[in-house]
Amino acid sequence: MSGLTGMGSGVTVVSWLNRRRIVLYSWSFVALYIIVAGFTYSSGKGIADSRGKALGSDYVCFYAASELAREGDISGVYNIDRIYQREKELYGEQADMAGFYYPPTFLLLVLPLAYLPYVASLVIWTGAALIFYAALLRRTAPDPATLGLALAFPGAFQNAIHGQNGFLTAALLGWGLFLLRGYPVPAGILLGLLTYKPHLALLVFIALVAGRFWKALGAAAFSAGVLALASAAVLGLGAWSSFMGQIPFVSYITETGYLPWEKMSTVFAASRLVGVGIQPSYILQGIMALAVSILVFWAWHRGMPYYIKVSVLTAGIFLATPYSFQYDLALLAIAIAYYGWEGYQKGWLPYEKGVLFAVWIMPLINDLIARLIYIQIVPLILLAFLILTVRRFYFFDRTGFIAI
Repeated sequence: MSGLTGMGSGVTVVSWLNRRRIVLYSWSFVALYIIVAGFTYSSGKGIADSRGKALGSDYVCFYAASELAREGDISGVYNIDRIYQREKELYGEQADMAGFYYPPTFLLLVLPLAYLPYVASLVIWTGAALIFYAALLRRTAPDPATLGLALAFPGAFQNAIHGQNGFLTAALLGWGLFLLRGYPVPAGILLGLLTYKPHLALLVFIALVAGRFWKALGAAAFSAGVLALASAAVLGLGAWSSFMGQIPFVSYITETGYLPWEKMSTVFAASRLVGVGIQPSYILQGIMALAVSILVFWAWHRGMPYYIKVSVLTAGIFLATPYSFQYDLALLAIAIAYYGWEGYQKGWLPYEKGVLFAVWIMPLINDLIARLIYIQIVPLILLAFLILTVRRFYFFDRTGFIAI
């Protein structure tokens, strides 16, 4: 446990970050979240909070999609006018327009949501996934302080207030990676379910191939296929054609900033935010995606320590995709837990605690910074984190580690 103040602890920017303060500050964050959320929700009316926004603002589109699908109006789920009309029926004329941009595999998963009243459904959706998320991090970093850090992580708060699927995504990815070395088939099944967000799942399959986890890869392909076939059987093939038909619209609102770039954590959004054109931004995103894919393949193929593999993969997901939002940053808790636990046990190199703290606090401040100075800091901080992971391998782990 002395590793918390091990190598590099003399870096003044985080010399104050000892275990006692970590526990105190994390639970203070949790208390603040509860107070803010409690006031915001209790002072609202109906399913609206004190700001006039729907409780779990993004959850409205999940609930509306579930209602439309249960009524047999699958094409309406992927028609922005029809789903917006349903959202206004749920929430009122002041409802913000929120489209359902997920494939039918995710629509199948959320299909039961509208069988319950809105608030009860939102609580169960968020709470159940939060339990699996917190349990994962507690197993990854088995220390009493972990729970407070997990709940206080601003990426978790962003997901909770939006009623989004970041906890579910983090639980599937995290538990899949946790089980991978000992139970490859169950791990692969969980990782295959990540294809409900295919733009976040691609690097996972690259990692499985590079690491020669063939059983897990087969199980992932099987579970992904079963999920796709089940969605077609339950919702009809028309659901897939409707989903594919809206892709040009999603591309348009991403490229033009209707989906706000300051809330997106990608190289593409960062480029557009500073005025780079659409095509050059795609080129920059493509170069970054290729570079990160190569890095992930190299890390998983080389037999690096597992915490480095997981850290490179999890951080790399956000640098490789052109489409991710604030709530998706909940996934970074996985990298923080693996890397932080290793540093806590074995000691720190210079600047590691500072960069890891920046990754942790980033979801709380990146939106504000982007609005003020038009710079999206997420790609910059994640690049710094990836550099540290490679440096740690060469300085700390290159000799004496057990290849897996």
